[in-house]
Amino acid sequence: MNHPTPLIALVVLAGLAVAGCTSTTPGTAGGTTRSAQVTSSATAADPLAGVDPCSLLGPVVISQNQLQPNKSGIGPGDRYCRWDTGSAVNGIGYNIAVNIYDQAGLDQLSTAGFTVTNYPVGHHPGRMSKDTAGGGCSVSIGITNTSRVDVVGIDYGGQQDRACAVATTVAPSVEKILPSGNG
Repeated sequence: MNHPTPLIALVVLAGLAVAGCTSTTPGTAGGTTRSAQVTSSATAADPLAGVDPCSLLGPVVISQNQLQPNKSGIGPGDRYCRWDTGSAVNGIGYNIAVNIYDQAGLDQLSTAGFTVTNYPVGHHPGRMSKDTAGGGCSVSIGITNTSRVDVVGIDYGGQQDRACAVATTVAPSVEKILPSGNG
């Protein structure tokens, strides 16, 4: 039986590649635009303070890939925004998450249960983390010594290569919007 996940991943990757070449303003489903610009409350020590994680994945990418908002909020040590396609229950599709860590840089990246390698993204230092249990992959982009952004891909069928394809394709478009730091 052919599994539809490879086709879905290819459609997403093609859409992300095309969307990465556009210059759109990130927004919400309601049409209200948001900016990934740092607000005036941000300080030089915390360039991510005013960045909304939901603003880091543009509406063109979301629309072209039929991504649905899944959840956004504050987790333990991070602010996050997640989108999903398919069904985790049926093992079809994947989840994309953008997590902002204001108080944890690349050196604070947890290695327990992950294989971690250097993976620079654009002008920022980075790491790729592969879940040793499979199915999950993330690209961490260093902003300062104490801040980073993680782009996470989770394949609902447990295929780590597909999860890494999603994370590594999305990470460069996210990195282009991020403030520079001393990563």
